[in-house]
Amino acid sequence: VFEIPFNSTDKYQVGIHSFNGKHLLSLKGAPERVLEHCSTISIGLETRDLTDDIKSAYIQSCDVLARNGERVLGFADLELSKNLFPDNFEFTGDPPNFPLQNLRL
Repeated sequence: VFEIPFNSTDKYQVGIHSFNGKHLLSLKGAPERVLEHCSTISIGLETRDLTDDIKSAYIQSCDVLARNGERVLGFADLELSKNLFPDNFEFTGDPPNFPLQNLRL
């Protein structure tokens, strides 16, 4: 439905997709940049608050993978309210007219 391409300043890409009759925002990019936009995390089938301990473990895990030569990306999502963002909503990116905070890691 809409995209903000990756750029080297923000270090993330945003996509808004039509999914099950709703809009789903996805954000992917540098793990530390993605983390800045998140307030919750999906663990198994649960969504939990993103605590300092979880943030620390996430950063440490990403660092270990990067030190071992792996490319590491962070992913986050947010289901957008159908009331605020109906099917015919015109998304814009400069500036974004949709939330980029309180995403789920």
